[in-house]
Amino acid sequence: MARRSVELVRARARARQRRLEMDADRAARDERIEEAVATFLVHQDRWAALQEQAAEVAALAGAELRLLLGEGLTQEQVGQLCDLEVAQVRRLARAGAGAGAGERAASA
Repeated sequence: MARRSVELVRARARARQRRLEMDADRAARDERIEEAVATFLVHQDRWAALQEQAAEVAALAGAELRLLLGEGLTQEQVGQLCDLEVAQVRRLARAGAGAGAGERAASA
């Protein structure tokens, strides 16, 4: 009986050690996960800000392209002058139509 009791104590000690090692591994994993998610969220916020800036710039560029088109230039001519494909001229000219036009008119 005493021998069984000693074996049980040793087995419990080994089990406790294994659990502590697992807990340490879990804690390290949890920290890696939290760090990755936090870094992702920072990148996501920066991406959203860049997308907003890109939309603003596209609207401003579109206003200038619309000005050129309003001067009677064809989309092909505007593309040649601005080093753009016709599809890009169309897309940018539609981008934020109306946005930026007021800014251009206000500065004229």
